[in-house]
Amino acid sequence: MKRFALALAAVGVSFALVASAEELRLKTRTIRPQLAGSNSSSRAATSESRRITERRMHWLVQQNTPDLNREEWERRGAQILSSVPSNGYIIAAPDGMNWEGLDLAYYAPLDAFDKLSPSLNFSPLLAADTSLASSRQWVIIHFHSDVQGWEIDGILDAEGVLGTSNASLAANDRLANLTREQWEALSLWDEAEFIYPAPESMPGGNTLLHCAGVLSSGYEVAMLAATYGDGWDGPGRGQASITYSFGKLSSHADASQTKVEFRRALDEWSRVAAVRFTESSLRTAARNLDLSFVTGDHGDPYPFLNGTTVLAHSYYPAPPNPEPVAGDIHMNDAWTWSVGGQWDLYSVLLHELGHALGIGHTDDPNSVMYPYYQKASGLKAPDIDSILQIYASPASSAPTPLVLSILNPVEGTKLSATTVNVSGSASGSGAGLQVEYRNESNAATARCLVNSTGSTWSCAAVPLSGGANQISIQGSFAGNTVVLNRSLTRETEGDVNLSISSPTGSTPTTTAAQITVSGTAAHSTGISSVKWSSNRSKSGVAMGLETWSATVPLESGSNEISVVATARSGIATTKKITVERTVPATTPANPGSNPGEDKTPPQMTIQQPIGNYIITSATKLTFKGTATDNVGVQKVTWTNSAGDQSGAAISNVSNGATNWLFDVSIAIGFNTIQVRAWDAAGNSTLYSATVRRY
Repeated sequence: MKRFALALAAVGVSFALVASAEELRLKTRTIRPQLAGSNSSSRAATSESRRITERRMHWLVQQNTPDLNREEWERRGAQILSSVPSNGYIIAAPDGMNWEGLDLAYYAPLDAFDKLSPSLNFSPLLAADTSLASSRQWVIIHFHSDVQGWEIDGILDAEGVLGTSNASLAANDRLANLTREQWEALSLWDEAEFIYPAPESMPGGNTLLHCAGVLSSGYEVAMLAATYGDGWDGPGRGQASITYSFGKLSSHADASQTKVEFRRALDEWSRVAAVRFTESSLRTAARNLDLSFVTGDHGDPYPFLNGTTVLAHSYYPAPPNPEPVAGDIHMNDAWTWSVGGQWDLYSVLLHELGHALGIGHTDDPNSVMYPYYQKASGLKAPDIDSILQIYASPASSAPTPLVLSILNPVEGTKLSATTVNVSGSASGSGAGLQVEYRNESNAATARCLVNSTGSTWSCAAVPLSGGANQISIQGSFAGNTVVLNRSLTRETEGDVNLSISSPTGSTPTTTAAQITVSGTAAHSTGISSVKWSSNRSKSGVAMGLETWSATVPLESGSNEISVVATARSGIATTKKITVERTVPATTPANPGSNPGEDKTPPQMTIQQPIGNYIITSATKLTFKGTATDNVGVQKVTWTNSAGDQSGAAISNVSNGATNWLFDVSIAIGFNTIQVRAWDAAGNSTLYSATVRRY
């Protein structure tokens, strides 16, 4: 095998030259497109390049603009695989593809030199001694995402490399103990993307799950990219003030402990870089990192599918990612998260925060930002080096502190009014100060008035709930954010007058799969909501307020149904009723036929709202439609992933069709609404829509 070649390729390589193009920062070098045509550091594929599949080659390209015309690339037969900031991509292009009119700053086949991590013990960047060629090191060979398993196996066989199995490995990763000569040979294959050191524990079978990668403009960032961007502070190494918020937290770990671990991870990054974090209740605000634990389809293009080994994913700052998703962290709630256990909260949160701040994966197996998660007690030197590429050190930037004071009302004030005016003063600010309030007791949120000099502010008519109210005041100016809290009590008189008028009797009995529960509710301040739940893990929102009704699904046996009416003042009253359902003997749907032979699912038509992706500011939406079946529709049920809402739709039969409708509360952010129509044989049809509330 010849020594690793750094010569320019003998194959024809084209470069588009644009003086204003941004740099492409790889782990091995920085490519400056405006110099690529003449700079000897711009290397293409060597004359020894190989590929197992003909008529396809992998290229590094950079666009002149951030807008990616994916349809145009696909029309020309190319496949976009991953991102290389800024405006760069790795693509798989067919031989002879037409490159005209693509408005590129740079394009060239991937260089074998750029596929070898500088962290390899005997990298060509570090060692010229040929006597080291026989020394071995455990490495991970990462192949492009479009390369099939049989292609990977064929390449390894061709080079005499024996891959080692490990349950940790991502689909296109292979673990092997190689000499320098072997990994240099593998880097010459077009299908290989990057080769880097493996952790010492991985060859022993230790389970280290793979990070899905930082997400940039809809694609994972390529491993060969250095991924240093501008971060939240813009160009240059400055300081940044960012807020953070919490969505739904882990179903397996204590919520308060989860918050403690997240704040501990935030403090670790603040310790090494000039980045300050302030908690906020405004989850969709700009420059905010929102942490949520989700499963399945959760409103972005990267669902946590059943059986996946993906623990989490996170988004780069804006740009390149758009607000409000920029900086957000999604944790897979299917995993049994804990503190200090196998799936350690702190270790994974510390890693994902690095991505949310703007850095990618390192090659050092001992670092937190290595592509495979490992237990961590704090950041290591490679992590600190990476973050200091885009932010200043903590001591080099000391912003003027923003001081906020609440002057009225005082802490612990008791009042009977339904609203209160909150006002105060500010220093260390000026024109441009923004102040917002949030009442944690009823989720009321709004912007406050600020005078022209930013020295005083007032929040008018803040809605109060009955009883205790916790009001948060958040002020932001020039990257500084301050949050203050004020506790108030609203004293109210009288309970909600709630009654259940139907069904009647101490323990009503029915054979039906659902029952309509109805009644009345009254209070001097008015009724804000009527909700129901059952001991069979069903829940929903009733139709109407002062006069209300709800269709509740029943299961065989005892069903305890609780109805909660809440007044506008915040006072709530609960009434309960127990319904006994007896299941009748099954009879064929048609005389002489077997119900089990019915394999035809119902047909469903959605009349309102129109479309599968709805954007709205409404707190509640009404869904309605029709369902038909060859035998008969038994029921129509619905769920909302936000808030774990579910229930049965109100339905009636007219002209052979079942008309149904239901109201669903819409949470801020993404809501996945699923509606399913059932027949007596258990066949069903599913309709799904995503609703985003801003």
